[in-house]
Amino acid sequence: LAAVPSSWYLAQLAGLAFGLGALLVGPRRPLLGGLLLGLATASRLPVGLGVAVLLGADLLRTSTPRRSLLLALLGGLPVALAWGTLNLARFGDPFDNGYARIPGVIAEPWFADGIASLTYLPRSLEALLLRLPGSDGSMIVPDLGGMAVWIVAPALLLLPLALRRTRPRGATVIAIVATVAALLPGLLHGSWGFTQLGYRFAYDALPGLLLLALAAAPSLDRRRALVIATLVVGLFVNLWAYLQLGGGHWTIRGL
Repeated sequence: LAAVPSSWYLAQLAGLAFGLGALLVGPRRPLLGGLLLGLATASRLPVGLGVAVLLGADLLRTSTPRRSLLLALLGGLPVALAWGTLNLARFGDPFDNGYARIPGVIAEPWFADGIASLTYLPRSLEALLLRLPGSDGSMIVPDLGGMAVWIVAPALLLLPLALRRTRPRGATVIAIVATVAALLPGLLHGSWGFTQLGYRFAYDALPGLLLLALAAAPSLDRRRALVIATLVVGLFVNLWAYLQLGGGHWTIRGL
């Protein structure tokens, strides 16, 4: 993401940095946590949704949950006011972020049913779970239109297996809710990430996925060889993609 000079990609990375920072400091310093959550949401709304679930759950477990939640809200208030004021000055509506005003965006074929719609869900799930590498006619090459996450990160396949063998806990359920909350806006969006390696919108759910990985760790302790194998395969897949892209060997389907 950081290698591509795109405001969309840089905003996604900034949102993750702010969101992870909010989770790191929020329980001890809820005012700062709320500020970082606000910055994460302003940078990337799906990241903010997932982090809000996790941070809210953390704050409810503190010795003063109401006070902590109030401080977090106060911390995020300056960002909300600044964002709303900017939108009001630009577009006359504090809730209009200008996305639909991009020239020609609504006319794009992938936005046939608007910016977001349930009709886009099958297409997004296909990009997330089923899309395979492509071909340039002579070899298998990365598909920059998207590839299933289990191809670029096969270790994710171990999460359902490990969690199935563990007793459901509150933290695991919260992490799943946060992951779904972060993924859902992207799954319902007219685009499915476009130029990317894997499924770019999955990065939005990284905080929740990290917590799920921690929850699954005890069940995977006796399967270290399998864990290492999937990590090595993922490393080689990403190295293969990097070398192919550097040599100009790639395809992009669906655009």
